[in-house]
Amino acid sequence: MGKATKIINKVFTAWNYDKEEDFLFNQSLNGWELIRGGCFYSKYNRNNEKVFKYKVDFNPLGKDFNKKRLYVDIFEDQGWEYINSTFNGWHYFKKEYRPELPEEEYDVYTDRTSLIEMRNRWVKISRVIQIAMLLFSICFLIIATNGHNKGMLINALLYSFGNLLLLFGISKMRLEDEEVSQTRKIINILSLIISIAVIVGCIMIILFYLYKS
Repeated sequence: MGKATKIINKVFTAWNYDKEEDFLFNQSLNGWELIRGGCFYSKYNRNNEKVFKYKVDFNPLGKDFNKKRLYVDIFEDQGWEYINSTFNGWHYFKKEYRPELPEEEYDVYTDRTSLIEMRNRWVKISRVIQIAMLLFSICFLIIATNGHNKGMLINALLYSFGNLLLLFGISKMRLEDEEVSQTRKIINILSLIISIAVIVGCIMIILFYLYKS
């Protein structure tokens, strides 16, 4: 007799949430029902009787129980069953899959505006984190330059690469034909230039250290 429960350690980036939904659906097709979703792992129970479609949605509700109840009610009114939420604002839902029904039956956001709003919730928070990481990387580089602190140099590199990763994620969260404001374009370009400049500065300092040694 096989295992009744399993855990899969797998990481999906925020901008690949749709790929995570496909992954969870394939697990269900193979007889594994999600009982807890997470950022770094997911837990499943064996279920060969039903197949489920899944939705992974971002909405940072904090600890406001009433807001969360209203939010979950919206999904339940559409036939979705709540599974769990993560600490960083992602929520997991499931609905029994019936192949005779159209795929639209499993769409939560039936209009373009609602989908953009959901993605923008993540983009707004990520933008704040991205700018903070950018400022920290500049500060770390300045400290590393003035004090010859190798630890600060490593921090500058890590924060710069993290900033580039978030910039990439923000661009991926935009729909293909979605208009981007001029202000956002300027912020993206400046962030990209500064991040690359910090990385180049770090590399130059490392080469200087190697040349001296």
